[in-house]
Amino acid sequence: EVEPGASFCFCNMGDDYLSSGGVKSNLEILQGGGAPLLQQQADKKGDNLFLKGYGREWGGSMTYSVGMTYGLGMLTGSSWGLALGLRQGGATSKLLINSCLNQVARNGSSVSNLGAITTMFYVGFKGLLGCFRDDDIFNTAGAAGMSGALYKAFDGPKVAARYAVATCVVFTSLDQALKIDSFTDPFARI
Repeated sequence: EVEPGASFCFCNMGDDYLSSGGVKSNLEILQGGGAPLLQQQADKKGDNLFLKGYGREWGGSMTYSVGMTYGLGMLTGSSWGLALGLRQGGATSKLLINSCLNQVARNGSSVSNLGAITTMFYVGFKGLLGCFRDDDIFNTAGAAGMSGALYKAFDGPKVAARYAVATCVVFTSLDQALKIDSFTDPFARI
């Protein structure tokens, strides 16, 4: 049974709960001049929204990167599909709209899935390489090449090599562009 007026906290419950069967109202975390545990953790992380040298943990980087490339891939692929649908045309306005919608659905999903899957492989390989080496351009290039090669591994070595080179160029250039402070924090020079 919890004492009246007691706040329930899982983080410091251990011996207190086992010895008394309840939580005491005078928790050590609330006494003293120290900030609460969650506030201390928030101060360590920093509360900025700009990416600065990939200071995120692996899961946060994975979620952010895959989401961004999926969205950009959907926008790019859908625009490309719209252009193809307009170029293909149709005898009537309904057929033109149908052609555009078909191309947008086909190309938007394929480009966004390609981007998201290769990004997922890239972040995984970069995190794995980061466990063994310091973060440098060779980790980025190696992780990007492995992600492209793995994405097309079953289509033969020539196709896998082409995808490895293409993803190596794209991901390495994006990684280097994101490491420039003025690009990641546009208000840094103001």
